[in-house]
Amino acid sequence: MPSPDRPDPFRTWDGAERLDLPLPPDPEVSCKHLLTPFPEPSPFTLESVSKFLELGAGITGIYGDIYRTVRANPSAGNLHPEETYLLLRDGSLYHYNVKDHSLSLRGRLKPLDGLLPEGGFFVIITAIYWRTLWKYGVRGFRYSLLDVGHLYGTLKAAGHVLGWRVIPLWNSSPDTLERILGFDRVAFAEGEEEYPQLALAVVPPSGHYPVALPPDLTEGAEFYGEPNRLSPDAVVFEDVVALERETRKGYVEELRTERAASVPHIDRLKDRIPEDCDAASVIRGRRSPFVYREDNYLSKDTLMDMVSLAHELREDGVTFKVFAQRVLDVKDGAYDPYLNPLKVGRVKDFLVKLTCNQKHCGNANLNFVIVSNLDLSYEVPKLYRTVHYRAGALGQLLYLLGEIYGLNGNAIGCFNDDLLAIYGITDLSYVHHVSIGKGDPPQSWMAKPFRYGRK
Repeated sequence: MPSPDRPDPFRTWDGAERLDLPLPPDPEVSCKHLLTPFPEPSPFTLESVSKFLELGAGITGIYGDIYRTVRANPSAGNLHPEETYLLLRDGSLYHYNVKDHSLSLRGRLKPLDGLLPEGGFFVIITAIYWRTLWKYGVRGFRYSLLDVGHLYGTLKAAGHVLGWRVIPLWNSSPDTLERILGFDRVAFAEGEEEYPQLALAVVPPSGHYPVALPPDLTEGAEFYGEPNRLSPDAVVFEDVVALERETRKGYVEELRTERAASVPHIDRLKDRIPEDCDAASVIRGRRSPFVYREDNYLSKDTLMDMVSLAHELREDGVTFKVFAQRVLDVKDGAYDPYLNPLKVGRVKDFLVKLTCNQKHCGNANLNFVIVSNLDLSYEVPKLYRTVHYRAGALGQLLYLLGEIYGLNGNAIGCFNDDLLAIYGITDLSYVHHVSIGKGDPPQSWMAKPFRYGRK
C-alpha cells in the first residue's frame, strides 16, 4: 500500500482497458548513444515502444516495496509528479502505468493523418503538482517543471538508444493538450488535478513532425477510465493555481511541419565519449548519492569533455557555470562553459551555502549551476515553463554524463540568485543545480536493481 503520509506515486485510470507490455532484452548499444542516436533505427513495434518506455520512464531500482522505487528519471524528493501518455497515429491515446509496465487505453481520437511518418508517435508529459507540493509547498511548482524536463531528458536518451529522434513541440499549448488528453472531461479530486506540460514527437531520423498538435483532434473523440485518488487530504495551493494559469499564456500554435535535423555538433565531439560502457546499464544504474568522497580527483580531460558535451548538447535558452575542485591541473574555482575562470579559489564552503546547506554538494568535484534569463518570461509567460523544462533536460544530460564517466550526479533546487553575485553572475537567474562526483547513497537507501517481470 502507498504510504499514508504522502500521495500515491502511481496514477491509474480505473475502468480503462489495459495492455501488458512485452519485456524484450535491452539493446546492446554503447553508452555514447545516450547522447547521439544509434545509426540503425529500430522498427516501431510494440516491443521497441515498450523498451523506450521502460528505459525512459520505468522503474530501475527498489529499496523496499513497489512504492519505494527509483526510476530512470530522478525527481525532487523522489516524489515523481510526472505522468506519460502516448498518442499513436491511429488516434489511440494510452497512459503508461509505471508500476506494472503496462498501458491503459484512455481514448480514441481522430487519426493523425500525415502528421508523422510511419510508426512515429507522440508523447505527452503531464504533472500532478500535489505530489510535490505536499512536501515542498509552492516551490514544488518549479520542482515539478524541472522534473518534467528530467523525464524529457531520459525519454530523449532512450529514443537515441533505439535510433529515434525525440523532439519537443514547444508550441503545443497546455490548453490544447488538455483537450487532447480529455482532461476537460475528467472530474479530478480537488487538489489532485493533473496538468498537461510538454508534447514530444518520436520519429525516425529525418522524419517529419508538426511543430504543434492541431486542436481539432478531439472532434468525435471518446475517453475511458476514471483517475484514482492519490491521498485523502489533498490541499489546493491558490498561488500554484495562479502560476499554472499565468504560464499558459504566450503559446503560438503554428500548424506547419518540419523535419528532424541531426544532433548538433556531435560529430566533432563523439570521439570524446567513452565507448566501453553500455547505454541501458547507465540508465539502470543511475543513482543520486548523498555523500561524495572528498578524496576523489578528476582529470582535466574529464572536466573538459563533460563541460564541452553539456554545452554543445544543451537546449537553447539555458546555460551553466561550473564550480570545480580537486581537478588535476585546474585551479579550484568557478568557470564559464568555455572554462574561462570567473573567480578562482576555494569553493567548498560557498557551495554548501548556495545549495541550502547541503554539505555533500560542497564535496562534489563539479557543481553545475544552470542559469537562464527569466526576465523574458514577464513578456512571454510560457517561457517560464519552457526554461524549467530545458533546465531539467540539461540536468538529466549531466546525470548521464556523470554516469558515463564513472561518476554520480545529484540535482538540487535552492534558487539562491543573490549568492551568485559573489561570482559575478548577476544577469541570469538560478534555475537548477547538479553536483557531480564519486559517491554512494546512504546504507538505508541502497536501491537494488529492478527488472519488470510477469507473474
